Amino acid sequence: MLRGHSCLTGCETSPLQPKGSGAFLGALRGLFHEARRDMTESPDNLPSAPYPKPTAQVEPYVDVLGTDLAIEFLLTFGGAPVYIPDNPGDKSELVALIGIEKTRALAAEKHRLQARVPLAKHWLIRCLRARGEPVLQIARTLRMSDVSVRRVLNQPNRRVTTWD
Repeated sequence: MLRGHSCLTGCETSPLQPKGSGAFLGALRGLFHEARRDMTESPDNLPSAPYPKPTAQVEPYVDVLGTDLAIEFLLTFGGAPVYIPDNPGDKSELVALIGIEKTRALAAEKHRLQARVPLAKHWLIRCLRARGEPVLQIARTLRMSDVSVRRVLNQPNRRVTTWD
């Protein structure tokens, strides 16, 4: 960081700067702020990467709900059993999240679903990153450490079997 430079105080420089370095430091400060602005762009402005292929446990949810709604569904209900009625009512938390039609469609696919909604943390990490969310936000959302999130993101996206 530049000596005497503090972005937190509105980029004021201190009298500790060497004499005759104003133009150079001004240019450097401009580059610093430009880079900082690029790093703090909102995820809405960033181009999104394609979502990763869903795992076998997640695939029925993605087929019925679509990727974005499946992500929200897994974040809300993941890790717990969820009763999916054939004729859903209006007061269900499930219906409030995905709607009556999608609930009926999910009920038609019950034979493909597990007893508990999967957590699918690795897939969710990759999806949230593809949306452009920062690693720290992903870690907070999934209640994991940022180290674990980075480890998953740095792993190649492949399935490893024990008999290989």
